[in-house]
Amino acid sequence: CVHLAHYINVPTDIMGAGTDSKTLDEQTGMEKAMNLSLAALSGSDIVSGLGFIETINTASYEQLLMDNELAGMMFRVLKGIDINDEKLAIDVIREIGFHGNFLSHEHTREYFREEHYITNIFDRKSRDAWNSAGSKELAEVGNDKVREVLKNAEAPHLEDDVKKELNSIYKAAKNDILSK
Repeated sequence: CVHLAHYINVPTDIMGAGTDSKTLDEQTGMEKAMNLSLAALSGSDIVSGLGFIETINTASYEQLLMDNELAGMMFRVLKGIDINDEKLAIDVIREIGFHGNFLSHEHTREYFREEHYITNIFDRKSRDAWNSAGSKELAEVGNDKVREVLKNAEAPHLEDDVKKELNSIYKAAKNDILSK
């Protein structure tokens, strides 16, 4: 469908981040990973379903954060690896040699963030550090982050002239619909 739609220049939206699971569990993770991967690989312009579980009957802020991480990783994969002389850095390999330290080299510091997706909520600590931090599972970490975001959220502010214009557009559309 995506290829046919693109052939006729129609944008596509695939409900590709779905799951039938009722909770934020392993089934959710596996189904969303597979479904999102296939939707993204298809070339769809939009992939819907982020934050939803139980088909689309339940929305979850925590799941939305997890899906955002999954989508970020998937889009990083789709970007591919840029292989060119600068990034191959043959001169750096010769300079450092077989037993040198690439991590402290300026070239690595310059490019490593481009080749990795840096997650916001996934845990990358050692087990000891994870235990010391409270041994939180991903749903708990997500819940903490959701609470933090909602606590610090500010309502978007629209200028008075923008509000007036939006109200004018709304009234004109409403009148047009009701007059038919």
